[in-house]
Amino acid sequence: MPLFIVSYELKQPRKHYVDLILALKSYERWAQILDSTWAVVSDQTAAEIRDELWGMLHPDDGIFVLESGREAAWQDVRCENQWLRDHL
Repeated sequence: MPLFIVSYELKQPRKHYVDLILALKSYERWAQILDSTWAVVSDQTAAEIRDELWGMLHPDDGIFVLESGREAAWQDVRCENQWLRDHL
């Protein structure tokens, strides 16, 4: 299954985005990379993931979903380095 990078920008800082976090954690495999950047493994397309998560965001927010390639570099991320290596 492909790995997708999901990044979002929340324009309503006081609003709680509990449903968004729960939705990201509902994927079979997931990891939080940075505060608003996640990796999810899914059979869905990038557009399907975007549409599913968009329903939990405020209309002024932004979201970006990218099917991952094979090359990446990172430093000081929130998830385990091995998880990223295994799923890229």
